[in-house]
Amino acid sequence: MKISSRFLLVIFIAFAANSYAEITCSKPKLSNPLGHDTMYHFKAVVTCDIVGEKINVSAIKDAYLADITNPKSQFVVKKQGAYDNKKGMTGYTLDVTQSYDSDQGHLVVRADVLLMDNKTSNFEMELRSRSVVGQGDSQYNKSILNTVTLNYTPQKSTVTVVKEIDVEEPWYAPHQTFVDAVQKDLYESIFKAAPIQAKKIIGEKVDAMHK
Repeated sequence: MKISSRFLLVIFIAFAANSYAEITCSKPKLSNPLGHDTMYHFKAVVTCDIVGEKINVSAIKDAYLADITNPKSQFVVKKQGAYDNKKGMTGYTLDVTQSYDSDQGHLVVRADVLLMDNKTSNFEMELRSRSVVGQGDSQYNKSILNTVTLNYTPQKSTVTVVKEIDVEEPWYAPHQTFVDAVQKDLYESIFKAAPIQAKKIIGEKVDAMHK
């Protein structure tokens, strides 16, 4: 479904008189929902290119960790550990509970978070839900998978933001109305989230782990 006309977002972040980072984000790409019985899987992807910025890749995971462990954040950390995939990617694993208000109602998400990098060119953040408990229409959200990946080069870096959700179709909602509503919410969510994630990557003081 086409929710928006052609979209290209360009952000210039000034650091000094002759220094800037240019962030260019694509319009969100929505996959066709995949359904079985009353459960449907939705996915959205945005890529952001960053030009004109030297990125300290090894510092990113600590910046995300600071957001999550901040006492004023939406997260409560149940457990934290070290991660090493034995292929050059190291970082942190966290067992968290995230609590926030969405447009459809309050949500409490128990999730595993992975923050990792290879220190020089690649970073990845993954939040994968274990359980989702919602109120109001948010009760139909059954699983969440959010990922942010960075591929850094001195010439141009690419940040890819992906949001995936499994949603149960309410018995009372016409099918196409249900699909349109979920896709619209997903589009708007990643539309806002992707530039924030890109700014977090380059070191801006933004809360990228907010809903």
